[in-house]
Amino acid sequence: MSTHIEYIEFTALGNTYQLKEKRDKSIVFTRNYLEAPVPFKEEGKGIQVFQTLDSLVLVADFGVNITWNGKGSVKIKLCDAYNGYVCGLCGNADGNENNDFIDRELKPVDVSSGSDLVQYFNWASNWKSSKQPDSQACQNYQPVEFQQLTLPCAKFDEYRDSDNWCGQINGANSIWGACTDNMDQQTLQDIASACATAACDAPDDITRHEVVCEAYANLEDICKVNDGNWNLDWRNFCSCDISCSANREYGRRLGCPNTCDDPDGEPSGSSNKVASKVEAFEKIVFDAFM
Repeated sequence: MSTHIEYIEFTALGNTYQLKEKRDKSIVFTRNYLEAPVPFKEEGKGIQVFQTLDSLVLVADFGVNITWNGKGSVKIKLCDAYNGYVCGLCGNADGNENNDFIDRELKPVDVSSGSDLVQYFNWASNWKSSKQPDSQACQNYQPVEFQQLTLPCAKFDEYRDSDNWCGQINGANSIWGACTDNMDQQTLQDIASACATAACDAPDDITRHEVVCEAYANLEDICKVNDGNWNLDWRNFCSCDISCSANREYGRRLGCPNTCDDPDGEPSGSSNKVASKVEAFEKIVFDAFM
């Protein structure tokens, strides 16, 4: 039930770019299916790829920004020029989430009824990729089968409600209260349930803790969108510290420079500035005393 992304493919200007997971679980960048070094910059096509704190980022100067953490979280940002010109699971980029539920023929799909597990089944099924591998991970379930599913595991409620796991997302005394108190309660419940489901699927407590930290990181992204000044040292409180490579240390900053906010949606400045915009308050203070 949890999400795992093996690769992200982006085709533009006659080339195919992938952010991809290797068998050893490392993440790499490929151009036309050949591994390429990162950072990467393709002159004349406006494509660049770089590593941030914990993600790979692909930026196209025609207004596309893709950030992948190598696990189950991918963020796709488009400039306003794409408003109404895209469709699929990410919607049409017009800022109105209520008109995103359409099929490949651009016809509305009803998502107003059914249980939480089946509510969006028919809509999402319209957007299965033709490149979908023949894998047991992508079974062709029918809605009735989803209705018959029980909770992912016996400890689901514990993982969802305990502060040791996902409980800080929707708990009464959550450290996130300044943000979550103003959020839709159904959205919070969905986030907490998704976190618990991923915890159920984890093979051991170490991996389980990693997916819980990933859920908190996603919650922080939502808080930043709602409040540009949001700054909470949740990683220390939730024991979600980030390990840095040699000669690097993890730091926090308030504010970041404008990068993709110009009318044309083109990144301004260096790739490091673009990364700062993506990650806001987290970055590496790097390369001291080599």
